[in-house]
Amino acid sequence: MGAAFGTFIPASPFAAFRRTATPEKDSDPGTVRWLGLSISTADGQPVECHGGVVLFEYDLGDEIEYEVDAIGIDAAEYERLFPDHVRDYKNQFR
Repeated sequence: MGAAFGTFIPASPFAAFRRTATPEKDSDPGTVRWLGLSISTADGQPVECHGGVVLFEYDLGDEIEYEVDAIGIDAAEYERLFPDHVRDYKNQFR
């Protein structure tokens, strides 16, 4: 299983999501997070994430940043999605 994370760049429909989706409580008042989400590839194929997908919103004072974490991607799917990363990882142990 693998995990992927990175910067989330909101598009215009995100404003509606932000208004209507209830975030989870977080002990850090500058962090908002949404659980139970899903992701898909650019061509619309769903990516199964056994550990879940979480979207974080970080209030840094002068700006807001977003990060998405996808946890528990099956190894074969992970290798299909990120072949260069898998290759580089395997090459570390040669």
